[in-house]
Amino acid sequence: MGTRINARSLLHAYNQVIGKIQTIRSSYNAVKTLDTEHERIHAGKMWEHTQIHSMSTGQIYDHLIVPDSGSDLHLRSADFSSDGGPGLLEVYEAPFTDANSIGTVDTDAWKNLNRKSSNVIPATMYDEPFIDANSIGELLSAKVLAVSGVGQDQIGAKQAATHEWMLDDQKSYLIRYTNNDTGNVTANAEFLIYNSLD
Repeated sequence: MGTRINARSLLHAYNQVIGKIQTIRSSYNAVKTLDTEHERIHAGKMWEHTQIHSMSTGQIYDHLIVPDSGSDLHLRSADFSSDGGPGLLEVYEAPFTDANSIGTVDTDAWKNLNRKSSNVIPATMYDEPFIDANSIGELLSAKVLAVSGVGQDQIGAKQAATHEWMLDDQKSYLIRYTNNDTGNVTANAEFLIYNSLD
């Protein structure tokens, strides 16, 4: 009778986070994976914009995103929340802008979610650019911020453009929020973008 051999096989996988091949042991029960957003954070290729705005009745806030040529930016989310409401959140592609009144450069407000990374977002951002009302571009998304409750029981409103948009690096993008409340509100803008290129 031949010698009994205790056969054993090993599974190896490349770990992108630490940059080397690891043995996947049976005690792990499964291969460890990262979703796209988590992996992009580790790579230093995801940025968040957070800003608070005091807005009067009917006031419009515009934020313009101009991707760098050759970039592959994904607008993961565009959120607005308000201590009042209602409001309107819109995303437009290729609005007409005037180079002489394009607004205030706001790129510094975009923070890398990997605080060990020095990568900057491959785009230029502008606050309050002049937008021609007759050439505002193609509407990609529109969401109404609703309010619930009355009086002291009223709570604020929040809405988001929840679908991920892969941005064309030859076009610009406008995120617009309109305060439709009958009074002044404090609104918080939160945008999330990642670059799929290494």
